[in-house]
Amino acid sequence: MTDAPNSPGTQRSTRRTRLVLIYVLLVLVSAWWQYGRTHPPRPLPPGVKQCAIPATTDAGPITDESIDLAYREWDPEFPDPARPVVLLIHGTPGSSAEFTTFGDDLASRGYRVIAPDLPGFGYSEGDLGGRSFLAQARALDELLQALNVSRVHIVAWHSGGGVAWHLADFDTRRIASLTLLSAIGLQEFSGSGSFYFEHAKDLAGIVLFGGVPELIPHFGLLGSADSRTAWLMNRWQSDQRPLRGVMQRLGSPPVSIPTLIIQGRRDLTVSWRAGDEHHKLIASSELDFVPYDWSMLRKQPHLIAARVAAFLAYHDVPGLPASRGVIDSAPTRHRRPQVLWLEQHVRGAPWYAQTSVIGKVVLVSPTIGIIGTALLVHAADLDPFVGMVAIMMGLIGQTFMIAVLGRLLGRGLYKVPWIGKGLPHVDEHDWRRRLTRAPSREGWRSVFVPGQRLASLVAASTVDVGLTGFVFYMLSRLAAAILWSISGYALALVIVIWVYRDVARFGPVAEVGGLILAAVLVNVTPTLLVRMGRQRFIASAGRFLHFEYWPAKVFYAPLIPYAAWQALRRRSLTAFTACNPGIPNGGGLAGESKHQILSALPASPLILKHALIPAAADPQQRVMLVREAMQRVPELAAFPLILKPDMGERGHAVRLIHCHDDALRCFQDVPQPMILQQYHPGPHEVGVLWCRKPPSMAGQGEPDCEGFIFSVTLKQFPFIVGDGEQTLEELILAHPRYRKQANVFLNRHHARSGEVLARGESLRLAVAGNHAQGTLFLDGAHLITPALTRAMDRIAANFKGGFDFGRFDVRYADEEALKRGEDFGILELNGIASESTNLYDPSSSLVRAYRILFSQWRMLFELGAWRQSQGVRPLRPLEIRRLLRHHFNTRGPIKVSD
Repeated sequence: MTDAPNSPGTQRSTRRTRLVLIYVLLVLVSAWWQYGRTHPPRPLPPGVKQCAIPATTDAGPITDESIDLAYREWDPEFPDPARPVVLLIHGTPGSSAEFTTFGDDLASRGYRVIAPDLPGFGYSEGDLGGRSFLAQARALDELLQALNVSRVHIVAWHSGGGVAWHLADFDTRRIASLTLLSAIGLQEFSGSGSFYFEHAKDLAGIVLFGGVPELIPHFGLLGSADSRTAWLMNRWQSDQRPLRGVMQRLGSPPVSIPTLIIQGRRDLTVSWRAGDEHHKLIASSELDFVPYDWSMLRKQPHLIAARVAAFLAYHDVPGLPASRGVIDSAPTRHRRPQVLWLEQHVRGAPWYAQTSVIGKVVLVSPTIGIIGTALLVHAADLDPFVGMVAIMMGLIGQTFMIAVLGRLLGRGLYKVPWIGKGLPHVDEHDWRRRLTRAPSREGWRSVFVPGQRLASLVAASTVDVGLTGFVFYMLSRLAAAILWSISGYALALVIVIWVYRDVARFGPVAEVGGLILAAVLVNVTPTLLVRMGRQRFIASAGRFLHFEYWPAKVFYAPLIPYAAWQALRRRSLTAFTACNPGIPNGGGLAGESKHQILSALPASPLILKHALIPAAADPQQRVMLVREAMQRVPELAAFPLILKPDMGERGHAVRLIHCHDDALRCFQDVPQPMILQQYHPGPHEVGVLWCRKPPSMAGQGEPDCEGFIFSVTLKQFPFIVGDGEQTLEELILAHPRYRKQANVFLNRHHARSGEVLARGESLRLAVAGNHAQGTLFLDGAHLITPALTRAMDRIAANFKGGFDFGRFDVRYADEEALKRGEDFGILELNGIASESTNLYDPSSSLVRAYRILFSQWRMLFELGAWRQSQGVRPLRPLEIRRLLRHHFNTRGPIKVSD
């Protein structure tokens, strides 16, 4: 069946086709703009010169091929021909412009300074020749010859260190000294320490930074592919393994080139351990540790220049012996033996062992794995890229493991030892609908939305959606897993570094707090990359900011000191449990029977009829009891009916049943005694809190009534309206209120969450009139009338055994009839644990909510004290403790109702 020409599906397909064609056209035009036109040469900025030199490779100059090598030169005010020239070698990516302030400073101290742009960087040509450290060293050798430089101090920064060692090795006689500023050297301290892993990393970077941006029509705004990958090609073509021999040879007699190593303690790109090892290897070296990272020349150019100039000045004259020593301006903190042990084993393990261990941790717990990896990068010099690969392996490994097992075993996946029990059960029909409709979108966002991460993967692996849909799902999920791991890991690294640089000095509590913050942000931040994740985050923030959704333990905390004050006034800690002597368990504090309470109400057509369905081992037997009740009670003779636990709260497990099969499913889920009750269609519902007049209110209110209506809460049931495009889940998450209780609604309608509701189609999201089940509570004070007060008073005042305080849940069809005290149905009555639920009105302030709550409990204590004066004994504290313990131990988890 094909979509109609003007259907939403056809329109979406047409829009997508147009967008794809426009995108392809823009990419082609962008490529032509960058590479199909002749671009004029870039003009040289002031202070930059060029020198024609032969193009070079690792083997040497290329015959009949030349390039223009750009360089900057600073001449001293009073030149001294006897002083060696200072050659500054920048790192990559970078250019000679990095040395502007540093070069000026050295020139002011009497040195002629030359800072070339290495081939392929800055304003130097790089189309011909190689870009390895060795090839670039040969290019600088040609430059020194062209400029007639006979003796030189070499100052190399970061990756310029590889070039410097090769250049010094060409002709050691012209080298006055060598200065290494957080410079690379030994292969073992370059990232993972593995030549092959590092080259694989570089190749991945070339593809990522060179190829992927070309899929974006940027028209040169992102630079050329060559400019974006020049630094990666520099690494890719280089080999640091021979540098150990070069360093040993040049740092030992008879050569012994004086060498100054200035190493940043905070450098994550070149570890301070590399500087320490270089110093041990080079016998003619001095080592200075400074409290900076690799960007020391940008942050402290004059300070570094002063130290370098002093070293250069000493070695201007050839033949002076090299100094040997360490100056530590940034000593490391004392580290625990456990940290030293960990560092030793992490650094000593090959990259594949590191990734294997970390990947397994991430497989079990992604958050712990990511935070732990960031800690290893900081504390044990784990290569950040090795950590990222390990995290990706863990996340992708989980995906592949479940996907393969699911495709092979289907629903048998749940029987796999160690794995099956922890997997969520999914609705096949709903997920088949989701994955058939948009497999790529489901795969992409499933990674970023924690609640769907496993459920979506299990569904895609076990539900038959066709090979094409499964492939699209997996490709999107893998791409999302890579993005999630990169973003979460980068965030963890930033926070861990911040914690141990700026927070840990305030003590272990601050340190632990920082790590907890890291864990929270690693979990939350990546979810903001997708719309559904942002909606869920906004919903969580809304629940946190408004007391309406706070956990009971948090909201009721201020009530404890207020209740203690009332207890002191009444000289009884548990006076309130003397209220409602006709209701057991302290007047309905917990665990009271709805059947017993309803049976104690006076006969009235306003009370909905019910029957008790006792607990039984066989659900079928209980269905028979339902049949008998329907035959025995005329008001229960026809469906729909309500089934709810006899001892329940907060809308727990309330079911609207339309047939005996519905009842059977309910009994299979809830084994406790249940109430079968007449269904009132409403459509409106209120909670009426009735309170007996305490002695302090004698003579107030309606003169012929024993009590008054404390409050009325109007219950507004949630409805969602379809638009023909979004799924039920998307509609709920887009609603500013419903998304705050999205889990409740989606659990209730899990079989339809992926369904697209037709335009204008309305769906009721909740049947139970309970706030915890998604119903909106509004203050219904306008419904309180003398007639309604008298109607409620006739029922409450005639409660068998005595009743003082509680809330009637009432359904009605017409508001005016309710105000007249007519034509409504009482669903149930709650005792002293009742709340004046109008305090949950979204327009209510927190102050007003507590004013209502405190007023309610003041009434309870006053009425309880009055009952005590009549001889009613309240529960003792130990009795309350036992009652509550038994209640919470036997009620089970709160289940979502209809």
